[in-house]
Amino acid sequence: MNNTKLNFEQFIKILHELDEGVNQRVLIRAIGGFSIILNSAVMDLGIDRMSQDIDSLTKVWSNRRDDLTHYDADEINRLNRPVDEVIREIGEKYGINGKYSSWLNNSWYDTQMYYDELEEFIEWKTYVDEQFKHIKLQYADLESVFLFKMRAINDTVKYDRPRDNDLYDVLNIMRVFEEKDFYDIRNAKMANAMDMYPDAINWLKRNAEM
Repeated sequence: MNNTKLNFEQFIKILHELDEGVNQRVLIRAIGGFSIILNSAVMDLGIDRMSQDIDSLTKVWSNRRDDLTHYDADEINRLNRPVDEVIREIGEKYGINGKYSSWLNNSWYDTQMYYDELEEFIEWKTYVDEQFKHIKLQYADLESVFLFKMRAINDTVKYDRPRDNDLYDVLNIMRVFEEKDFYDIRNAKMANAMDMYPDAINWLKRNAEM
C-alpha cells in the first residue's frame, strides 16, 4: 500500500479535480479514516487524523450522465470516461494509489459483509461544497464509524494485535462522547459493539488505556 497520507484540505482538492473530470453524478459514502476527518472538520473536534485513501460504501459510483451536447467531440470523449478511470489517473498523477486499490475505492461494499451487517446503524451526513457539480459526498456519523472500527478490531484480535489506526480511532471516538471505559458504554448506538464484537471489547478492556 502506498504510504502517502493526506489531510482534509488535500482530499478536498483532489475531489474537486475528480468532480471536474467526470460528467456523471458520483455518490461517495465515506467510512473509515476519511469519515473521521470530515466529522472532525465539520464539528471542529480537533482530531489529528490523516488517511491513505477514501473508503466508500457504495456499490457503483454512478448510473446517470449529464447532457454533453454542447461540448466538442474531444471534450465529450474525455468526460465520458468511466469514473474508475478518472480516479486512477488522478491517483497516478499524485502518486497516491495503493498497491491493490485506488485512493478512492468502494472495495468494502462487498467485503466481509460490512454493508449488510452495519447498514441499519449508519446515519449518512452530507458534506456541502458549492464547488461540487457532480459529486455528492456523504460520510458516516462517528458512532457508525466506531462500529466499523470495532468490527475490524474484532476480526484482527483473533490472530494479531489490532492496527494502530483502528485503536487510535476507537479511543478518539470514545473521548468525543466522553465514554470512560469499555465495561459500560453509555452511547446507545456504540453500545451495540458490546454484544456484536465481544472479542474486540475483551481485548480493549485488557489493553486499551483511555
